[in-house]
Formats: sequence, C-alpha cells, structure tokens
Amino acid sequence: MPPTPTLRLLPIDAALVRAVADPDDFERLTGATLGGNASLAREVVAQHVAHRARTAAPEEWGAFFASTTDEAPGVVGTCAFVGPPSASGEVEIAYFTFPEFEGRGYGTAMARALVRRAADAGARLVYAHTLREINASTRILTTLGFRQAGTAEDHEAGTVWRWEREARADA
Repeated sequence: MPPTPTLRLLPIDAALVRAVADPDDFERLTGATLGGNASLAREVVAQHVAHRARTAAPEEWGAFFASTTDEAPGVVGTCAFVGPPSASGEVEIAYFTFPEFEGRGYGTAMARALVRRAADAGARLVYAHTLREINASTRILTTLGFRQAGTAEDHEAGTVWRWEREARADA
C-alpha cells in the first residue's frame, strides 16, 4: 500500500469564499489550483456558507479544501468538522475526495488531519457517520483506528453507522 499523501488544509474563510468565484484569484490566494473542479468547489463553498449560517459554527471548526503539497499543488477534496465539539468534547468529521482523485489515499489524509486538529484543539473524541455498508469511507476510518460504535440517525441518509476514536495527534 502506498504511503498516505501529505496535504495542506486551506480553511474556507471569508477570503477563500470570495476567491473561489475565480480560479485565478483562488490560485493567487492559496497557491493551489482547482483544476476541473471549480464548479464543484463553488458548490462546496455555498454548502459551507449555508451550514455556518444555520449552525453559527466558529470558523476554526469549519470546512477546508485539501491541497496536495507537491510541485503543482492542486485541490483534491474537502473536509470539515460538522460543528464545534460538544460539551463532552466530541466532534464529528466529514470528508469528500473529488472523483478523479479517489483511491489515492487523499480521504485518509484528510480524515487524519482532522483527527490531529481535533486533538490539538482539546477534543476528547472524534466520530464520523457512514452508510451501513463496507465502502471506501469505512476502510478509511478503520485504517485510522476508528471503531464502529452503533448507529445514529442522519437527516439525509436515515440510519447510519457511527464510528469513533479518541482524539489523539498520532492518527
């Protein structure tokens, strides 16, 4: 199995929200290209802005674009905290690899980066939800030491599997 790639997380903040409208502006701001995913990136940003408006989640517990760190950095996906940690220190993560980059370890790298950020910020437990079937996401979570911890209800997907692990920087 190839090593997990190294990624840089680009916070979806106010400046990035403005820059994503123009791929050249985005590249000037971030040093990364959107490639053929500019419209998908705009959709991700619109969803993030709507989510933050609904939840009032602080920016540091928001969403990120994930960019490669190689000679020609490009955005390969997006990842996020669904909101800030609960009073008991639990935080939910989500990640999405752009289709042409699937199967290359980027989903694992995004999830790992979020677990480390959560640990560094003092969260106690990180969890994620997946469909109730073995798939790429369940393999990512298993690789990172998550364990299936029952089910939960998702307003879009219905009953889902809940996966948990301690928030530790050694993800």
